[in-house]
Amino acid sequence: MHPRLIQLGLADYASDKRRRGEEKLFPTFTYDPKNGWGRRLGHHFNTRLLPELGLKSSGLVFHSLRHTVVTQLMQAGVDLAIVQAIVGHTRQGVTHQNYFKQGYTLQQLNEAVQKLDYSFASAKT
Repeated sequence: MHPRLIQLGLADYASDKRRRGEEKLFPTFTYDPKNGWGRRLGHHFNTRLLPELGLKSSGLVFHSLRHTVVTQLMQAGVDLAIVQAIVGHTRQGVTHQNYFKQGYTLQQLNEAVQKLDYSFASAKT
């Protein structure tokens, strides 16, 4: 988990959910058979969270987060295949598809995530 999320209380939030017997981190988000889990999350982000934060604009949407993460990881020199694993893109090539069944270790993924820089957000919170 990125240290900024820990600072913002996500780990405590998750622990509280676990203590209460919740099985999902965000229990109000439901699965949509056509669009998966992200559709409702994206809708909530775009229609409620961004306006509440005073950040609503036509160019800023939920999917913008993926663009930011990919850009920052690539600029930090993280290997493309690890970036793809983090954002959930399909692995390319015979080696990854047929032989790399276990994927990257948590340590490898964590090292990459730690390279994300959210210092610009620190001034706002």
